[in-house]
Amino acid sequence: QKAPIVVSSFTLNSYAKNALGVKQGWMLVGINEESVRGDTNFNRVGATLEYYISQFPVWPLELEFRETLESDERTIVTFEERPIGIEFFRRSPIQVEHISPGTPADLKHVKTHWYITRIGDVDVLGNHNFHEVRAMLYEAVKPLNEKEETVHMHRHHLEWRSN
Repeated sequence: QKAPIVVSSFTLNSYAKNALGVKQGWMLVGINEESVRGDTNFNRVGATLEYYISQFPVWPLELEFRETLESDERTIVTFEERPIGIEFFRRSPIQVEHISPGTPADLKHVKTHWYITRIGDVDVLGNHNFHEVRAMLYEAVKPLNEKEETVHMHRHHLEWRSN
């Protein structure tokens, strides 16, 4: 990792790519009107960038579903928090096996046996590598806000002591 920061790739569902139009090869030269041009300290530039973007709401994740693989009708569902509440069969194309009650997927009326055909801006309909598509789905869901009940549940199961 080195500075200056140059865009080499994008994560799935990238706000920079999809909303801001950032391109591969671009160099980060400023953050919130503060110049970082010529700053070679990656930790400092990275921390400044991380602090700045942490103030913004999460970039929502769109998943596209189809009832059947042959269907032209598509349902787009937008998620802003995780866990999204979808369990799927361990094969590709990815098909919904179970929806957990009360989760975002349940509240947005995702149905069992629907197929996930697009994750963010990536069409996965023709990708038959289950492990690759599953990794893409996990990568896309990871940046979403963790549901408050899940945070409280994790805190309940952890103990903290001072030294």
